[in-house]
Amino acid sequence: MSTQQTTSPSDTVNFHVKASFELPPSPGIVRCTATNIQGTESTKSLLFLRNFEPNILLEVTSSIGPIYDSERVDIRCRLDRYEFTNEITLNYDGYHKKFLDIEAESENRYYWEAIHTLPGTLNSSKDIVVQCHGVLRNGTSMSEKLNITVRHPIAPSIATIDGRNSRTVPIKRGETLPLFCNVSGDPAPVISWSKNLTDLHNNSSSISVTLFPNESLSYFRCEAQNRFGNTSYTWEVIEQRRDADREPIWKTALPALFLILVVVSVCFIQPRIREKSHTVSHPSKTDPDETGGIVPPEFEFPRNQLALGKKIGQGQFGVVMLATANNIIANEAVTKVAVKMVRSTANKNDAHEALLSELATLVSIGQHLNVVNLLGAVTKHVGKAGTMIIFEYCPYGCLEQYLRKNASKFIDCQDDLEQTWQYFLKQEHADPKDDGKRACIEFRTTDLICWAAQVANGMAYLADRNVVHGDLAARNVLLCYDNVVKIGDFGLAHIVEVPGQSFKRTNDRPLPVKWLALESLIEHVFSTKSDVWAYGVMLWEFFSLGATPYPDISANECFLSRIRDGYRMEKPKYASEEIFDHMITCWYVNPQRRPSFQELASSFNSMLPVELQNHYITMNGAYLEPYKLLKAANDAYVIALGAPSQPATQCGPSAFFSPTADSLATTIPMPFQTFTQTQPHGQPGNDSEEVKLI
Repeated sequence: MSTQQTTSPSDTVNFHVKASFELPPSPGIVRCTATNIQGTESTKSLLFLRNFEPNILLEVTSSIGPIYDSERVDIRCRLDRYEFTNEITLNYDGYHKKFLDIEAESENRYYWEAIHTLPGTLNSSKDIVVQCHGVLRNGTSMSEKLNITVRHPIAPSIATIDGRNSRTVPIKRGETLPLFCNVSGDPAPVISWSKNLTDLHNNSSSISVTLFPNESLSYFRCEAQNRFGNTSYTWEVIEQRRDADREPIWKTALPALFLILVVVSVCFIQPRIREKSHTVSHPSKTDPDETGGIVPPEFEFPRNQLALGKKIGQGQFGVVMLATANNIIANEAVTKVAVKMVRSTANKNDAHEALLSELATLVSIGQHLNVVNLLGAVTKHVGKAGTMIIFEYCPYGCLEQYLRKNASKFIDCQDDLEQTWQYFLKQEHADPKDDGKRACIEFRTTDLICWAAQVANGMAYLADRNVVHGDLAARNVLLCYDNVVKIGDFGLAHIVEVPGQSFKRTNDRPLPVKWLALESLIEHVFSTKSDVWAYGVMLWEFFSLGATPYPDISANECFLSRIRDGYRMEKPKYASEEIFDHMITCWYVNPQRRPSFQELASSFNSMLPVELQNHYITMNGAYLEPYKLLKAANDAYVIALGAPSQPATQCGPSAFFSPTADSLATTIPMPFQTFTQTQPHGQPGNDSEEVKLI
C-alpha cells in the first residue's frame, strides 16, 4: 500500500492511497473507508472478473493449425457477462444465427458463450468472414470479425529419390549409404522409417543404411502420413558382389549347353528304346485291371453314370473334360463336374502314374472350403487309359484369366474400403444355378482381398496336412459360386513326413520358374516356405489384375542371377502398402524369415468384415463331417499306393473344388510342353515364360 499527501488552498489535507491485493475467487464489492478524529467516511465499487482480455472473444475451436476443405469448423464467441446481455448473434456468408437467453454455467460465470458449427462444406476457393454481435447493458452494441482462410489438402507424396528409378540399391559390405525421402503434402507429413518392418524411430527425411555381416538383403521403408492420407517407398538394399565373386559366363553357359544336348538326346533316343522293349522300366504300382479298383469304395464311381462333354483344358499328360454325373452328390440327381483323364497322345505309363499320384494326394488331403474337392474316381475295369478323377466343377475358371478378361470392370476402392465392404456384404449371394451371373459383374479391391484371404486359408490347411503344393499361382486358383476360390492342380504336390520338412526334386518335371523360391531355383529344394514365396507372386498377380510376373525379364539364367542378386518386383498398381509389405516378406531370402500361412491367413482375414469371416466359416463346416467318416479308409488307400509317410492327422476345415486346366502339365516349358485351355477355365496367356529345370 502506498500513500500520497497533498494540501489544498483551504488547508485541507488530501490522501491518495493505492492498495494491491490478490485476485479474489469471485466477483464482489470493493469498499474503501477513511477515518479521522472528525469521523468516518466510506465508498464502494463493484469488482468484475473475467478470464479473457477483449470484450468480445471470437475464435475457431475445432481445428489446430490451418483449416482445410470439407473439415468441420466450430466457432466460439464469448461476451463479458457484466457488460453484455445474454444475447449473441453470428453472421457469415448470408447466414444469420441468434442465440437468446444464454445461461452462464458455473464454470463460465464470467462470460456468455455461444458455440456453433459452420454448416455445409467449406471450399478453398474463398475465405469466410464470421461476425459476432453482442448487446451492451446500456443498449448499444459491439461486434467482432474473424477471417477464416480455407486451404486445399494435399495427401503425402514421395518424389523420385536422387534420380533413382529402381527400388534396388546395391551396397558394398561395411559401407554406409544415405537414403533420402523427399516428401510433400499439406499439412506437412510426418515421416517414419523402418527396416524389415521394424521401426527405426527416425523422423527425418534421410537415413544412413548399412548391411551387417550376416545380411545380404534388407528392406528399408520410408512412410509419410498426414490426416489426409499416407504413402511409402521401399528400397531393397542388397550386397554388391565383387567382380571376382561373379562366375565367368562360360562356367554357366557350358553346363546349360550340355544340358540342352542331354535333353535333346533323351527326347530322340528314349522313345526308340521303349519301342524295342517288351516291358516297361517303371510299371505302375497298381494295375486297375488286376485289382478291380484302387480307391476306397466311397470314392469309386460307376463309369456308366458319367457323361463326358466338351474339353475344358489339357496338358502334357492329362486332359480335363466337362461332364455330368448321376447321383454323385446326395439329393442331387445330376451334377455338373470336371473330369481329369489320361491324354490320348501321352505316354500311358507316365501319364497313369502321374494321375494316380495326384489321386493319392487328393484322397490324403481331405476337404477344405478353399481346396479342390475330390468327388470320386473311375478305376474299375477301365485300364490305364480309362482312369478318371472327378472334381467339383468351377464355372468361372482360373483367376489369372478372369482378372485379365474382366480388367475393364475392375473398380479400385483402396481409399474407401469400409464403405465398399458394406456394399460387398449387401450383395445377394450368387444363385448356384446361375452359371453366368458372376462373369458379367464388376469386381473391386475387396474381392482381391477376399480371394487372397481364402487362398491363405486353404494353404494354411495344406501346410497343416504336411502338403507342399509346388505350383501355387493365379492360374491354379479357381473361382466358383458365392465368390469362393479354390486351390487346384496338385500335379506337383508332395506330402512330407513332418511339419516344415523340405524335399529335393530329382525328376525332370516342368516347373513354374517365375513362381519358384530362390532355394528352389538354385538347389531344387521345396517346402511350405517355398509355397509362401509363390503365394507372394500370386498376390502380385491378383493386384496387377493378372499381369505376367517379372514382365521385363525372361525366365532364363539371367532371371536366376537377378533374383539371387536381390531383385524383387515393385508394388503392383492396385495393392496397398500393407499388402505389398506381405509380398516383400514372402520373398525373403531366408525361408525361416518368411511368414507362415497361418500368419498370412490371420493377417488377411483381419482385413475382412467379421460377417464375411463367419459366412465362410459356416460354408466350411459343411465339409467337416463327411471327411471324418471317410478318413480311416482314405489313409489306408494312401498307404496302399505307397505315398509318402502318414500325413498330419488333424482334421481341418472343409473343401471343395475344381481342377485347373490340367494338374499334370501346368505351364512350362516350351518346346518341351504345350499347354492350352478353353473356356470356362480360361485361355492360356501367350506371354507366360517358363523354363524347365533339371
